[in-house]
Amino acid sequence: MKSNHKDGKRVGSYEFYYENGQLGKKSNYKDGKRVGSYEEYYKNGQLAEKSNYKDGKRDGSYESYYENGQLSWKGTYKEGRRVREQ
Repeated sequence: MKSNHKDGKRVGSYEFYYENGQLGKKSNYKDGKRVGSYEEYYKNGQLAEKSNYKDGKRDGSYESYYENGQLSWKGTYKEGRRVREQ
């Protein structure tokens, strides 16, 4: 894992890696809350989830994928609540 902390809170970029060295999660933090783009990956390197965060809550587009790369679900969130499916 790679992350930065200030006053006990996570700040800046955050990356989590599997034991095999493959990137597992990638996001940014401000004052301990997730902000901006978030990506999560399967152990095989395939994208599992892509979303946006604002003040620690999902906000904006969201996509999840099966391990084979096919789109599973697509929608929109507002302040952490699902508002629309596509």
